[in-house]
Amino acid sequence: MTLILSCLTSNYAIQVSDRRLSLQDGSLYDDDSNKAIFVNGNIVFGYTGLAFLNNGKTRIDEWFLNVLNEAYKIYPNVALTTTAEFIAKRATEAVNRVSTTLELKRLALVGVGWGKHPRQEGLKPIYVIISNSHNSNGRWLSQAQPEFSVLVFTPPDDLPVMLVSDGQMLGSALRKRVLRLLNKCVEKELSPKTIARILVATARNVASSNALVGRNLLVSSIPKESVHPGSLNLIGHLPLNRRQTFTYVPENTSLHVQYGPYVFSNGVSVQGMKVSYM
Repeated sequence: MTLILSCLTSNYAIQVSDRRLSLQDGSLYDDDSNKAIFVNGNIVFGYTGLAFLNNGKTRIDEWFLNVLNEAYKIYPNVALTTTAEFIAKRATEAVNRVSTTLELKRLALVGVGWGKHPRQEGLKPIYVIISNSHNSNGRWLSQAQPEFSVLVFTPPDDLPVMLVSDGQMLGSALRKRVLRLLNKCVEKELSPKTIARILVATARNVASSNALVGRNLLVSSIPKESVHPGSLNLIGHLPLNRRQTFTYVPENTSLHVQYGPYVFSNGVSVQGMKVSYM
């Protein structure tokens, strides 16, 4: 079960996911599997828990792209919540066909980004969970439930930073320390690059004592100012103030390769981004 760190401020939505994929017995399957999916230029999803469907033939990120395409054909240009409900229904059908324990059937698709509140002007930061293993407060359950549900949270206006860890949890002392640093970033109006560095260091801290969490990471960033309805402008770069970015942060920095997330935008999907250089 991976670690997903999601951070929301009034200006930035940043998610860091590790890339370790483990089998049901806990053994390592792959240490560089994609777990990040950019959707329609305003939200990025990670996933944690169950890694395969269809008797091990289909990875969750591949399945997610397929369902997004299916949803777009049926419900083009609808609200995110409608698409999320469709995904939840398909996830319930797919996961209920998996033969394993209720603990190992747990799966959560976790998104951070920007959405519109029906009674308010402008974009608001949102945290979205499509899960069979979260309660109504967004906390992990010990066993999968029969159906997937959709939860959407918007941080209160007086909360400078919202920090959420999914999959593997942060210890209370570590969480307090990280929140203190993130609040200083917001207070001093530091760049999203600084926020990302703190989240990367936090993920590496967890990985140092938890074999289920990998040290190869992908950082996804969506600044509020980068969101324009109907468009996606994504580049491989350290987090920027006004551009949507992804950054691969490997454990072995001597490897000259850059991996990217999966991308879905208005019926078009991209997967398997990998750039090698000398």
